Amino acid sequence: MKRIISLFAFIFIFTLGFAQSQGTPSDVEVYTEVDELASYPGGLAELHKFLGINTTLGKYGIEGEEAHFDIQFVVEKDGSIHDIKLSKENGNVSEEIFKDYVQALERMPNWTPAKKDGQVVRSLYTLPIHIKFHEELKFKKAKKK
Repeated sequence: MKRIISLFAFIFIFTLGFAQSQGTPSDVEVYTEVDELASYPGGLAELHKFLGINTTLGKYGIEGEEAHFDIQFVVEKDGSIHDIKLSKENGNVSEEIFKDYVQALERMPNWTPAKKDGQVVRSLYTLPIHIKFHEELKFKKAKKK
């Protein structure tokens, strides 16, 4: 009887470990490699348009300067955005500009979440930002007219 119980326990533990090692999507894991990337509604052009309208870069930038940085965030299974932060290689960005982008990202509509093995998963998204302040300033002025 003890051997049968031991055998069932071994099979259960082996099966559990095998399922986890196969890379089945988890509710808590944040994936960096997925089959289908998370996407903003309407694509990247709409994302950049949204950020252009919802940031106040003219307030912080000096015409003629540039800023390059990457923002990372988690796209949840429901498409909401969480854990917004600068990537480790954050480039050159002031705290004011970063906070401005965080506020804009927090107002974004939900994304289409990523998929792995046909299942919706949480994923890490890296958004590269390149700002040429003279162009942004002209864009802001044109929108206000």
